[in-house]
Amino acid sequence: MNVHVYTGPWAYSEYDKSIPASVRLRNIGAIGSSRDNHEARFGALDPHTLPASDGSDLPTPAFSSIYGGAAYWGHFVIRRAQLVNKPAGVTSISSIMKAYSTGHAEAYSRSVSRDSGVGLHEPIDLWSDPQGYHKLYRVMIAMGRWEAGARSESAPGYEAFNVVYNLFDQAVVDELYWGMVHGCREAWRDQGYTIEVTPEEMTYVVSSDAATSAPAPSKKKQQTNAEAKDPLIDGVSGWRTVITGTLGIMATFFTAVFDLLGLENAEKLGGVTAQVLIGLAALFLILKFWKRVERILKRSIRTL
Repeated sequence: MNVHVYTGPWAYSEYDKSIPASVRLRNIGAIGSSRDNHEARFGALDPHTLPASDGSDLPTPAFSSIYGGAAYWGHFVIRRAQLVNKPAGVTSISSIMKAYSTGHAEAYSRSVSRDSGVGLHEPIDLWSDPQGYHKLYRVMIAMGRWEAGARSESAPGYEAFNVVYNLFDQAVVDELYWGMVHGCREAWRDQGYTIEVTPEEMTYVVSSDAATSAPAPSKKKQQTNAEAKDPLIDGVSGWRTVITGTLGIMATFFTAVFDLLGLENAEKLGGVTAQVLIGLAALFLILKFWKRVERILKRSIRTL
């Protein structure tokens, strides 16, 4: 299977500051620029200035692909977060958090551990454990969700994260996984280890080895916030349309009844109520249709 590295067009501009930086910059870890410009080998674009946890300015590279952003994250982990008292190729969430020097480190660490299913101090052995890369991949995704503010459907960054990092799309999973693996291997080569350049790094052909193949997409119901329940009928927002429209129809019915009974004032009141409710129902319907069209357009852009 070939891994296609997608380079755009993208659903969000890298300059749109209403979108989380880790999403619009395709830099899943929101990792700042390196002194040695390591990011350049992974397709980095011009850096953007973001606020660091200490309040200073942090130049942060954008990437032409999510593959490049994942590779830069993998490179950072090996370059900065390998465990000192362990053989090469071993890291942990706590070590990565220490390298990040981030704000809210305790909450961040607990969240990543819980969401990835990897213990906070559990060694992630990328050389000896066949599941090592898979564990690290889950950690990367969990950190990406934290950085984007996308840990739950109600979180502000959830929709944008799932548009760009659509984990129900095997092509996206392949890019993220093999990008991360590529970055790790590049960092080890920088450290002097002789590691063969395998096909997926050059031509992006995925290995058939089950122990190192990319993980399958999530088996949860394949529905992200970008592909949410049908906005015309499902959920609280959809029911507003149904309920308001129903009340409008009932008000129209009672207006007709009042008219037959000769209750003039009640008829006028019922008529006004019916018009207001039906108008609201129409407005909700228009808004829901627009949201649906907007989501379809975003998905179409990502799959071009």
